[in-house]
Amino acid sequence: MLVVKPQRRLRSFLPAAFLMIVTGFIVFCPIAVAAGDAGQEAEGLKNPEAAKDSAPAAGTAEQATEVSAAPARVVVAKVGEAEITEAELQDAVLQKVQSIYHGPDLARVPKYRREALNDLIEIGLLSHEAVRRGITVGEDVIDSVVQKNIKQLGSEAALQQVLQSRGLSIGDFRQGIQKRRAVNELLSKLYQESAYPDEELMKYYEENRQDFRRPDSVHLYSILLKVEPSAGEDDWQKKKEKAEGLLKRIKAGEKFYDIAYNNSEDPYRVKGGDLGFVHKGILTPTELEDAAFALKPDELSDVIRTIHGFHILKAGERMQGELLDFEKVKKDLTGKLQSRKFEEKKAEVLGRMRKEFPVKVMITLEDEKP
Repeated sequence: MLVVKPQRRLRSFLPAAFLMIVTGFIVFCPIAVAAGDAGQEAEGLKNPEAAKDSAPAAGTAEQATEVSAAPARVVVAKVGEAEITEAELQDAVLQKVQSIYHGPDLARVPKYRREALNDLIEIGLLSHEAVRRGITVGEDVIDSVVQKNIKQLGSEAALQQVLQSRGLSIGDFRQGIQKRRAVNELLSKLYQESAYPDEELMKYYEENRQDFRRPDSVHLYSILLKVEPSAGEDDWQKKKEKAEGLLKRIKAGEKFYDIAYNNSEDPYRVKGGDLGFVHKGILTPTELEDAAFALKPDELSDVIRTIHGFHILKAGERMQGELLDFEKVKKDLTGKLQSRKFEEKKAEVLGRMRKEFPVKVMITLEDEKP
């Protein structure tokens, strides 16, 4: 079949997906700090600018009972002297996949366990940089998060019960909120520090003008008569003769739309073969692209044989490529460069922290087992 690859265009570079921060120790229950207030950090680390408006959904109290059965004090990794427990790891996995998967034993999915453990390790490392920078979280903020969880669970006693089942105290819970909020603030600061002034953006634009060109395009119409690559030569010959007959009918005055609608064998048939504007560089196989951009407006191609079968093309309006103005690309370019610098800054911080606070993983993940 005719394949139109995604149109080449300037990508929209929102801030990079920084790091999934687990904002509470328990995720599939109201104590999931990710629901409500501190959960905004989890999304904020993907995009600090969106932190105020986004929060993952919380689970139910019934779900809390199920989650509380997870092993609490089994240590799976250490960052310096700080421990990461199996309970924390399972909660992090559940938060990562709760919007996609539902059912038991999700925390055992190897892919997500590895990703979640890496996230928790990075949280631990980044928390040390937050301390180094003097980033603190007010007691009133922590109180607010705790109260939200108490309200969701119904009482402080219920909160303590759930925490105890995880091997945690209220003090541990408050420390966790402080730690994750501080890391979130650190990452927001790193992102802000990664901003590019306009003169640097313009310099990049001028030095990479080829990246900001919109390529030539043509409004293209297509008819395809499919032939299986493994088909015998007789089958290929029959389809070729049919295609040549269709081309003659179009040249004799029949509408391309009608011929395509009634005979073409690809998804564009229902649109009369209309592919819309196709940019140079996205049409495959290459013999189709060569033919398409050699046509003048309203000109028909000959019958073209490819691995997919036989094609007839018709060209419509042509549009010349152009260099996009700086102001049109400035927003996307800002996001791209700022995200790149942010990732470099974060990697530099993580590298320094790993030297000062060695990471030790205490378990063998399932995807590492022989």
